[in-house]
Amino acid sequence: GWMLAWAGGGSILAGVIGSLIPAWMAARTSPLESLAVRSRAASGRGMVLALLVGVGLAATHIGIVFAPLKVEIVFWLFVMVGVPSLITGYFLIAVALVQVVSRTAGHMVSRLLVIPRKLAAGAVSRTPYRLGFTAGAMSFGIALMVGIWTQGNSVLRDWIGRLKFPEAFVVGLNIGPEAQQKLRELPFVERTCAISLYPVETEAFGIEGIATYTSTYIGFEPAPFFEMTNLVWDEGDPATALARLEAGGAILVAREFRAAKGLGLGDRFVCRSQDKSAEFEIVGVVHSPGLELISQFFTIGQDYTQQSVHAVFGSRRDLVQHFGVDAVQMIQVGLVKEGDPRAVDDEQAVGQMRLALAGAGIYDAGSARKVLKDVRGFVERTLLVSSSIAVFAMAVASLGVANIIAAGIAARHFEFGVLRAIGGGSWLVARIVLYEVVIIAISAAFLGTICGLQGATADQRLQRLVVGLDLHVRPPWPAIAAGWAIVLLVCIAAALPSLIGLAKARPRELLGSMKG
Repeated sequence: GWMLAWAGGGSILAGVIGSLIPAWMAARTSPLESLAVRSRAASGRGMVLALLVGVGLAATHIGIVFAPLKVEIVFWLFVMVGVPSLITGYFLIAVALVQVVSRTAGHMVSRLLVIPRKLAAGAVSRTPYRLGFTAGAMSFGIALMVGIWTQGNSVLRDWIGRLKFPEAFVVGLNIGPEAQQKLRELPFVERTCAISLYPVETEAFGIEGIATYTSTYIGFEPAPFFEMTNLVWDEGDPATALARLEAGGAILVAREFRAAKGLGLGDRFVCRSQDKSAEFEIVGVVHSPGLELISQFFTIGQDYTQQSVHAVFGSRRDLVQHFGVDAVQMIQVGLVKEGDPRAVDDEQAVGQMRLALAGAGIYDAGSARKVLKDVRGFVERTLLVSSSIAVFAMAVASLGVANIIAAGIAARHFEFGVLRAIGGGSWLVARIVLYEVVIIAISAAFLGTICGLQGATADQRLQRLVVGLDLHVRPPWPAIAAGWAIVLLVCIAAALPSLIGLAKARPRELLGSMKG
């Protein structure tokens, strides 16, 4: 409730402040100055000041997430200072950017629209703040889209794409040894490995007072697990790790622990659960085989309310000894290789496993390819839904474009009437205004792209600190180019009614208007 009140109060406050600034400026202007206001160019000093402040605020945002501070301090500074600085900074930068775009790309735009270059650029230079702030508002839709797709592609490529799932598996709440025996008797099953999944508390992830995450202790029989699982080793080696795991008191950790807390080979690691705790030696850092993701995918485990991220891997004997847990929630299944006469495809294997284990307490069965496909599909659908929100934000911002263009046309009726009276065609004046729309769209696309990439960089840095995800920014240029096209189309569509109305107006109607 109080968060909703905070959001509503912030919206009202923003509206009041936004209306007070122009009201205060108008109250300080004399009648004679008001009559001649359009004859004066905007102050270059003001635009430079807006640019410097904007760059400073944008630098503040990125500086916060890379500051060598505790993660809790970085998080709160990011939320309370960093994000507002990012939005405000790029909004101010837009004022100078519109002028830069008009002077660099304006020549090409004016040639495409077949209008005199100086005539088109003059209108942009006279109203830098109006057009700049409009471009700034428009840029946040494309910034949102760029950030969403950059972040989503990074998750698919750098996290999900690196998970090495088992070939096949069955899951349940407490699977008995008879189920494992039935699996071994299936002709296409080469080997099996019982897996225990147990949530444990660590100090590696989360933000104090906001979110705490558990890790999943994945207990297994070391020898068969190593035979069936193709682990990718960042630190350590299989032979040494196998011997230490079988001796007890040792674990492997997922690479995210090293990314978040710098934990590595030889470090001591404490796991806690309720009133019990145990200290282990880290004997390897590996890419996760995705077993903890599978457990959450099928919603199994000791506690359904736990938010588990990443995993530690140890022997089932240590799990029983330190935490008193011996329940099996998953059986990892190795299938015979392709070319073997006993081999079957994934769907047949899963179907026969379900049939053989009917009534044996099995919750579900699956294959690596099926889970990976479902997880990727979920992320991709989420990206599409989130992108629609960004497009809707652009559509809302386009109302501002329409308003600014309509106000600009109304203020320049007499100017356009003079152009028409001395021989300018009906669509010439419309193309002059269209030039402003295109400059706004180009500025918004460029600004939104840079803002979105900076936002994605900061988000990935924060995710690395909080949950250890080691993601990398690689802009999805096809999706970004589609966003640019959407910005241009939305801006033109928003201004189109005003442009058509201007083109249809007669010269004497325009000349009869008040001199803007």
